[in-house]
Amino acid sequence: QTLDRFGEEPFRLRVAEDVYFVNRLAFIGPVAFCSAPVGAYRLRQGSLSSNRVSLNEGEVRAFELLEEHKQGLSKELTAAFDTAFAIKRRLYAKTLMGVGRKAEARQQLVRSLRHSLHPRSLVKSAGLLCATHSPARLQPRWGAAVRSSGNGPRPA
Repeated sequence: QTLDRFGEEPFRLRVAEDVYFVNRLAFIGPVAFCSAPVGAYRLRQGSLSSNRVSLNEGEVRAFELLEEHKQGLSKELTAAFDTAFAIKRRLYAKTLMGVGRKAEARQQLVRSLRHSLHPRSLVKSAGLLCATHSPARLQPRWGAAVRSSGNGPRPA
């Protein structure tokens, strides 16, 4: 019955489909938290989640799709969603900066300013946006484009 509310496509994305699905569940009703590991996944070279640019782009796309279903949420859940969306855009921007895609990174940071009006979020987004305009030697380390595979399974 719950899955029927998702319509024809409960997994609407190729990358980060879990982000869309799990967060959409929270829009439908209460969600329980379980701290025990319930699964594991393996990072391997060439997997969809090993490419941080694609992964972060997919996560932002998931939040864009989720935004279509945001109406009717409580004030608290809306604020949490908006904060999380701003965080996802900042993370994507950092990854884009790491691969030299400055214009796209700046777009994501400007968009992140629209999601959360919390002062901390605004300062983080504005600070990162300013950093993208500073000389390369003064910029932070933006992060690698490819995630290392590590040494084995990680909790899901």
